[in-house]
Amino acid sequence: MLKTLLRKNLQEVGALYFRDKKGGGKRTGGALIGMIILYVIIFLALALSFGGMAALFLSAAPAGSEWIAWAVMGILSVVMASVLNAILSYVQLFMAHDNEMLLSMPIPPGTLVLSRMVSVYVMGLVYAALAWLPTMFVGFVQGKMTALLFVSQLLMFFVQGLLILALTCLFGWVVAFFATKFKNQKIVTVIVCLLFLIGIYVLQFKTNALLNRLSENMGRAGEVIKESIWPFYQLGHAACGSISAILLFTAFSAAILAAAYFLVSKTYIKMSTTKKSGTKAKFKEKQIKATSANKALLKKEATHFVNSVTCMLNSGLGVIFMVAGSIFLFIKGDILADRIGPLAEAIPELEQMLPLAVIVIVCMMESLGTITAASVSLEGKHIWMLQSMPVDPLAVLNAKIQFGVYLQAIPGTILAVALAIALGINDSNAVLLAVFAAFFGRTSATLGTVLNLKHPNLDWTSEQTPVKRGAPVAFLLFGGWIFGMAVAVLGFFSRNLMPTHIFILVLVVVLFGVYAYSNKWLKTKGAAIFRYL
Repeated sequence: MLKTLLRKNLQEVGALYFRDKKGGGKRTGGALIGMIILYVIIFLALALSFGGMAALFLSAAPAGSEWIAWAVMGILSVVMASVLNAILSYVQLFMAHDNEMLLSMPIPPGTLVLSRMVSVYVMGLVYAALAWLPTMFVGFVQGKMTALLFVSQLLMFFVQGLLILALTCLFGWVVAFFATKFKNQKIVTVIVCLLFLIGIYVLQFKTNALLNRLSENMGRAGEVIKESIWPFYQLGHAACGSISAILLFTAFSAAILAAAYFLVSKTYIKMSTTKKSGTKAKFKEKQIKATSANKALLKKEATHFVNSVTCMLNSGLGVIFMVAGSIFLFIKGDILADRIGPLAEAIPELEQMLPLAVIVIVCMMESLGTITAASVSLEGKHIWMLQSMPVDPLAVLNAKIQFGVYLQAIPGTILAVALAIALGINDSNAVLLAVFAAFFGRTSATLGTVLNLKHPNLDWTSEQTPVKRGAPVAFLLFGGWIFGMAVAVLGFFSRNLMPTHIFILVLVVVLFGVYAYSNKWLKTKGAAIFRYL
């Protein structure tokens, strides 16, 4: 039974990467080759990056202290693999769609947990290989590789996979535990994913400075690792061939994994079968207030957005960035002003270019919230409900556009004002930038609806298909970015032909023209297309 479960789980992991999520079948031909090439390129890019770090650390390590470099690369390997593998462990262990079916069979929970942990272990090794194997290659190139070291380092590669597995399983258990405490499990998923993304961004910003400081103080780094991170002190020595360190690190990893396995297996049934989103129905007598059709349609769009993890993590990400950025600029905008001030004095043309920089930022941020480009497709096979209601199709489309305005235009306008104040842009240009942000958001929302009506996809089986893979979403997302950059380039070369405020005003007029044409098309043709989709 364990062998069968192992084969099944490994096939499911492979399907995540090599199965067509739209059609459900295996990728074949050009699609399969393209996917393999994409993964190879990503793997090589990350391997080269970590290989460069390994070369830096191995060269900077004092003679006889190469273990410090291996300990540092071990930390990077374990942390990166644990982070990248964290979501998979939660999904594989506690969110698998066949959990209840398998638990109803005469299969011990421990056996089921073990089979799922093996698939998580395999993926952890794949991620760890991005950092550890390039380090082994660098050691070979630098002439620091012997047969004993090769065997030790390869053994430690598989042993650290046990530690990665333990950490990711504990993470999945913690997420599952808190998920059982919330009525809406989707909120937990969104919060975890947002924290994950924030951690990635913070780590990315801090990495270069941290690595430079680390390479300059390898001796001090060794002392810190020895005193504070004992397991990786042993890992570093184990990679350098110390038999005692190999045994100690292996025992430590095995002990942590045993504890994680015991915790997960003992609570697996409860964690996997608890209905996180279920609520006990309670009758409360209350008076229902009548509302207009437009408000009801708008509420429907908002309710669907809040209850869809896919929509919140894709279209809602831009809203979070804009709101968080605006708050930061209103509170700490003087930091940006202090850095821009000396540059503006040294480069007189910079003052003229600052409004163009605001336009680029606003276009890129607002384009992240392109929910209208998938709003029609998201109705899916239930679109007939809206079509059969005594509601004008144009009112349905306007509600989708209005909700898109809430996600794009409003926070984008606030961001434009915050940037203008922080950068010290004059009042006339600041007002025009706010108007531009508002018109860009509304035009983008309207154009997204038009594109989705022209290219709808109502046959999806997962919301990820129209939201992540839809042509209208891609066009509006990348189109907004390209538009912003093109405007900046055009504004730079035309800076001597017209003042900045005239240039922004021309952009507003162009956006208004696109909006007016799109809105007219919706009234004449779009509503009829929606009625008969």
